Amino acid sequence: MPGISAGVRKLFLPLLAALVASAGFAAPSYAVVENWFFGKLNNNTGNEGGPRHSIYYIEGKTNHNNFCVAGDTRGPGFYYVGSSGLLTALPQACSSSGGFASISYSASCCQYGFIQNRNAFSISVYSQTHYSW
Repeated sequence: MPGISAGVRKLFLPLLAALVASAGFAAPSYAVVENWFFGKLNNNTGNEGGPRHSIYYIEGKTNHNNFCVAGDTRGPGFYYVGSSGLLTALPQACSSSGGFASISYSASCCQYGFIQNRNAFSISVYSQTHYSW
């Protein structure tokens, strides 16, 4: 570096190298994935859980279709859904094939992950069910 003293270069170059190295590892918050529920989900029930976050993406995987995933604000726990379904704070995505449903959001703050089973029977929710924030 022409025109810069050796002392300044000694101080500047390691700091620059540390900054460049750390920038490559700084992950934005929406890259974090949390699994909030897996196991048996009885018919006409839903589960909401996990810490509240600005949710960008929700994904659900089960052994049957006709379930929905969404972001919601009520708080962790089980809820009775009923045959008409349960309204949520954010739009839902429901599975019609492959036992898979997902939805993306613009990260409205702050939501819990929600999955509901509108089937006439219990379903198994797999551990891939998660949200990203």
